[in-house]
Amino acid sequence: MIYWVREEHAIWLRPRGLVLVQIPLMIAKLIVDASDKSILGCEIRFSSGFPFVLALVLWTGYQFVSVIPTNGAHGPPLAALMAVGGFFVLISWINLRILRSRMEKLVEDAVSELNGM
Repeated sequence: MIYWVREEHAIWLRPRGLVLVQIPLMIAKLIVDASDKSILGCEIRFSSGFPFVLALVLWTGYQFVSVIPTNGAHGPPLAALMAVGGFFVLISWINLRILRSRMEKLVEDAVSELNGM
């Protein structure tokens, strides 16, 4: 999705978002010159929906982990829960890197399409 704000000399690029909730985690801003003829640069950043999705994921994880007993014979040890949490953080970091590279590809495609006009 492309949204052009002529007053700010900017073109905003937004992907469709996550499959279920349609909230994009990253957006891009193409900075245009004063005559709106050429693109001067771009910025890729987290969208405004990212903190809400992150808070929802953290709250859900907390709700899940808070009901698991960590002492005694009925629950996993705390070290196992911490290892699972570290694995989750690593996978999340890798997914954010993938999202950023996809956003960079989206920007490259949009710039080549806009230059072709």
